[in-house]
Amino acid sequence: MTRGTIALLVILLAAAVPAFPEMVIHTKDGRTIRVQVEANEIANIEFVSGSSLPVPILSTLTSGKPLSGEAWGDAGGDWKFEMKITSYNPSTGAIVGEITWPSLSSVHRIRGSLAGTSLTFTETEAIRAGGAHLNVAYTFTLGSTSATGTWIDNGDKSHGGAKFSAP
Repeated sequence: MTRGTIALLVILLAAAVPAFPEMVIHTKDGRTIRVQVEANEIANIEFVSGSSLPVPILSTLTSGKPLSGEAWGDAGGDWKFEMKITSYNPSTGAIVGEITWPSLSSVHRIRGSLAGTSLTFTETEAIRAGGAHLNVAYTFTLGSTSATGTWIDNGDKSHGGAKFSAP
């Protein structure tokens, strides 16, 4: 085989093997992780450390964007709300945020925690006082794009259910 034939064979082989763009990740411990991916297929890249939460709900909860929801009482009544987390500490799970009750003309500060697939918080102070009660405690179980849970008013002991979803 001549040099020209070998060169032609190398060119033909190179053309026959598709070239895949790669995302290369270099870890702190010296490992290299290669992922074959077309650049135009990537919508976004997220970094989630040690979380067992479904990514869509986690990224929405911690983005500061409002989530729409509804609460209902076991004894009747239902109320729409908007909730947003304004502060999240991933190392402790601590959250701070706001919950707005349009039909009750109220905005309250919420404080609680996010751990695994559980979000718990309590309405702790009025940002804008209205008809909603303070000291209402919520417990939600998170799914991939929505959450369902319960609430109890620690003052009058009323209780019910609630849900919210990612946009």
